[in-house]
Amino acid sequence: MSSATASATFKLPPDQASPTFEHISGDGADWLYGGVGNDTLWGGRDEGRLFGGDGNDRLYGYNNHDSLIGGAGNDYMSGGNGDDHCDGEDGNDGIEGAEGTDRIYSGEGGDTIVFREASHSAVGAARDVIHDFDTQYDTIQLYEMFDFMVSIPFWNGTSAAAYSVWILALGNNTLVRADTTGDAVADFELLLAGTTGVTEDNFII
Repeated sequence: MSSATASATFKLPPDQASPTFEHISGDGADWLYGGVGNDTLWGGRDEGRLFGGDGNDRLYGYNNHDSLIGGAGNDYMSGGNGDDHCDGEDGNDGIEGAEGTDRIYSGEGGDTIVFREASHSAVGAARDVIHDFDTQYDTIQLYEMFDFMVSIPFWNGTSAAAYSVWILALGNNTLVRADTTGDAVADFELLLAGTTGVTEDNFII
C-alpha cells in the first residue's frame, strides 16, 4: 500500500447557508472556507488555513502552524499546538492561541483573548503577541491559569507580586506578566504591540 501527501481546498457556494462543516485531514496543507452560516472548521495534521466567512463560526487548528481567520460574526477560534496566526476580524470574538508562539489580531468588535495555562504564552522570545488590542472593548481572560487557588488572584499594577498580574510599559507596547506559582517571578508573559493605556478593566482574572 502506498501513502501520499495531499492538500485540500473546500468552499461552500456563496448563496448557500452553510451547515456545520467538520473536517480533519490527513497529511497536507488544508484551506477551508466556511461561507455564510455558522460553521465549524477543523484543521489537520499539517499547516491549515481556516476562513470562517460570515456567521458565528468555530475554528480549530491542530498540531502545526495554522492560520485562523474568523471573518464577520461572533467567532471562536483555537490555534492548538504550533505557532499560529489568529485573526478575529469583525464581531465579538473569542480567540485562544493555545500552545506555541502565536500572533493574535483581535480585529473589530469587543474580543476576548483566552489563556488557560501559563505555558500558553511563555516568558521571553516565545511569548504571544497581540496586535490591534483595543483597550476600550477588548479583554484578556487569565483566571483559568489560577484555578488551583482558593482566593482570587489580584491585579498589582506595575509591580511584581505572588499570584498576581502586572504590566510594564515598553515604549508604545505593553508587556503583561503573571505569576501563577507564588514566587513573584513571571511564568507567563504577553506582549500587546502598539497598545498603551492598559488597565485592570482589560483583564478577566
